[in-house]
Amino acid sequence: DTKIIAESNRLEIFCTPPSAKDLSNWKVPTDKQYDLGVVVSFGYFIPPHIISAFKYGAVNVHPSLLPKYRGAAPIQHAIMYGDSETGVSVQELDDKEFDAGRILTQEKVVTIILTYDLCKKKKKTNIFFF
Repeated sequence: DTKIIAESNRLEIFCTPPSAKDLSNWKVPTDKQYDLGVVVSFGYFIPPHIISAFKYGAVNVHPSLLPKYRGAAPIQHAIMYGDSETGVSVQELDDKEFDAGRILTQEKVVTIILTYDLCKKKKKTNIFFF
């Protein structure tokens, strides 16, 4: 779990208020200077006023080989479309679109093998993690 890893490394974590529908009114705490924002599996668009509050902007860790499967549910889409591989991308946050920032690095980390159970005529999914 990302939160457990962050906490074990004594990183501050800021959670979205449960009632928030977007982040247009949310502000980065100003009690100290923050160098970089990191977003992992986050369903809200990060507006420009939040990205610019960090000295070096913000990055997103996305579970696909962008630009393929930008947006929500990239792992599910890779399986649904029968991709033989997928991975993880780290990219700069774009202040206008989801998952459209400059890609900083990518790593292929999962090979997906789809097979069919001919007796039951059902698709079976085997996922191998490397």
